[in-house]
Amino acid sequence: MPNILATVGERRDDPDHLLLLGDDGLYYDLRLTDGATLPLPPTQDPGDEWLLDPTDDPDALDLTG
Repeated sequence: MPNILATVGERRDDPDHLLLLGDDGLYYDLRLTDGATLPLPPTQDPGDEWLLDPTDDPDALDLTG
């Protein structure tokens, strides 16, 4: 059965890495440069290197308008 993934953030130091949350409850790193999706260590918190929900960032690009 395929895993369903939702984008929930990006790396603070490299926006070419998106943080995904799988329906299995685990986090994944999507590297936009090559399309690889790698599992992060199975912890509850993805760590400080990740910015969760980048729409909370005032410098984030607004694609809605």
